[in-house]
Order: sequence, then C-alpha cells, then structure tokens
Amino acid sequence: IFISFGNIGQILARKEFIYTLDFKIATLTKIASVVTTVIAGIMLRDYRALVIGIIAGYTVPVFLSYLWHPYRPRWNTSKIGEIWTLTKWLMVARAGQFILRKGDEFVAGRIGTTAQFGLYNVGSDFGQTPVGEIGPAMLKALLPVLSSLEGNIERTNQAVIKTIAAVNTVIWPIGLGFMAIAAQATELALGSRWMDAVPFISLFALASVLQTMTSPANTLLILHGHTRSQSQIVWIEFASFVLAAIALVPGFHLIGLALARTISSVVSSLVTLLYTQKICQLPMSAALQTIIRPLAGAVLMYALVTYMITSLLPGMIASPALGSLGLAAAILSGAVFFMLWSLASWHFSGRPEGLESTIMDKIIQWRMSNAKL
Repeated sequence: IFISFGNIGQILARKEFIYTLDFKIATLTKIASVVTTVIAGIMLRDYRALVIGIIAGYTVPVFLSYLWHPYRPRWNTSKIGEIWTLTKWLMVARAGQFILRKGDEFVAGRIGTTAQFGLYNVGSDFGQTPVGEIGPAMLKALLPVLSSLEGNIERTNQAVIKTIAAVNTVIWPIGLGFMAIAAQATELALGSRWMDAVPFISLFALASVLQTMTSPANTLLILHGHTRSQSQIVWIEFASFVLAAIALVPGFHLIGLALARTISSVVSSLVTLLYTQKICQLPMSAALQTIIRPLAGAVLMYALVTYMITSLLPGMIASPALGSLGLAAAILSGAVFFMLWSLASWHFSGRPEGLESTIMDKIIQWRMSNAKL
C-alpha cells in the first residue's frame, strides 16, 4: 500500500524519455535493501532482518521519488470518472493476474507436502528470475514511445512488431539457456539439497518466456484504452490454467501444476495476438514470424548446451575447476551460436526490423562518425 504513495513524477520522467531517474531509484533501492538486511541480520540474527529488508525495499523508492523529482501531486477528483473508466478494468486484470500467479502456489500447498511446496515455490521464483528481471526492463520505455506515435496506426504497429522481435531475441536464449543449465545453476546458487526443484525451475523458466513474449502487444491494448480486453485475456488465461491443472495434476502432481502454468501462458500469448489483430490491426502473422526465428535459434542453442553439458561435465566431475571450465565453455558456445544464428537468420530472412537491425544501424552510425573524425 505504501508504495502507491510514490511520486507520479517518476511516470512523467518516463513520458519525457528520462530514464536516469528510474535507474538511480532502482539502484539505490537495491543497495539500501541489501545493506539494511545485512545490518539488521548482524544485529537481530533472525528472520526479522529479512522483513526489515523487504520493508526498506518498498519505502526507499517512495522517498526517493519525491527527493529526485520536482513534481508534487495535488488532490484532484475532477478527472476521476475518466480515469475510473480505464482503471476499473485494469484492477480486474490485476486481480486475475494475482490469483493466477499465486493460485497455483495455494494449490501446491494444499495437495503437496511442506517439502514439495517448498520445492515448487523456490522453483517458481528462481526459474522466473532471469527473464522476469530483464523482460519488464526492456518494455518500460515502450508505452511512452507508442504514445508519441499515437494517431499513426501503421507506425505504431511497426514499433510494436519491432519491439516484439527485440524482446524475443533476448528472452528466448536467456530462458532456454537457463533451462539448459538449471541443474548446475541450482547447485551453485541454492545448494545440492534443492536439486529436486530443477524440474520446476526449468518449467517456470520456459513459462516466464511465454508470458513475456507478447507483452508489447498488451502495451498496445493499454495505449488504445482497451483495458477491458486486457482483463478478458487475463481471465481467459486463468480459465485455461484451471482446465489444464484439472487435466494434468492427477497424473503429474505438482509437475502437472507447473505444466498448466506453461500451457496457460501459451494460451494467453495467442489470445493477446488475436485481440490485437482484431482491435488494433496488428498483423498476427508478422508478430509470430518475429517470435519463430529466435525461438528456433534458442531451441538449437538449448540442444547444443545440453549436449555439451552431458558430454563434457561427466568427464570433468572429479575436478571442480575443470567442471566449472566445461560449464563456462558450454554457456559461451551457446551464446556464440545464438548470436551467429540471429545474424544469419536475420540476413537470409530479408533483414527485418528488430534487435539486429538496430545494432547494425548503431554500428554504421559509429563507423560514419569515426570516418568524419
């Protein structure tokens, strides 16, 4: 609740394409949260340190938003009717998202043991972390950019397609790469006692990609004020999750619950593209084409990394140093392969708009500026 009192000036800064404020607030908040937790841990030496750290993580950005932006909000209800027309459906959508994201954990706690619930919960959090941190950060600037193009449907849709292409070029290799090294990452970050969580980590890593891959299309719906449609998409996703869980949980137990989340994410993405095609004239075929290319490359990368791990690491297991070297080689090989795949497939597919074209444009600009010097 307290974080809702943050200064709206932070949103105004994004609208003006000033993202240094977001960066400073996010960075200092992370530092403050960690430092507070450590100090409280040294002083209290119990779980209260974590609680204090979490509280600091929510309160610090509120104070910083007022400290670093001059705008001061004033109480005004003159536009409340207009605002409520849009936000009431956003509230319904957020309620559905909360139930969907936490409902599976509630079910897991009911049908599983305490240990099984712990594995499911940790697997969910850890598996979604890589894409969950990067995906939203990439999309933060999209709404202000689209707002500046509003009125030009063709340019707006082109910007959304380009963003979908860029986002998927990043999240697919991260998500599937994390799936490939899930066992090694779990042992390194959480310890060997959490190895039973690896299947959940892998599934939720995939689910996080599927949830994020059409997020730019969701932003397009918000831009045009179709919050009711967005709410419908969320509840369709929830309904598909319930149906999938009913079908899968009896046979696969908690794994079935994670699979249901993955399936519902696919349904949500497809329905989102259908809605944006119908309402916003965003070509579904063009959006899918931008997803298929990085998806194919990420699948091949996953196969390569998995093969290298299964073939190299067993022979190096006796030496931790060699094992780490083999894992690093597998990760590096996967990254290099995906970059080469992206460039080659981008070239042979006609050099469409996306992350590759943006990078190439920047390189050309850099070369031209150096040539002038």
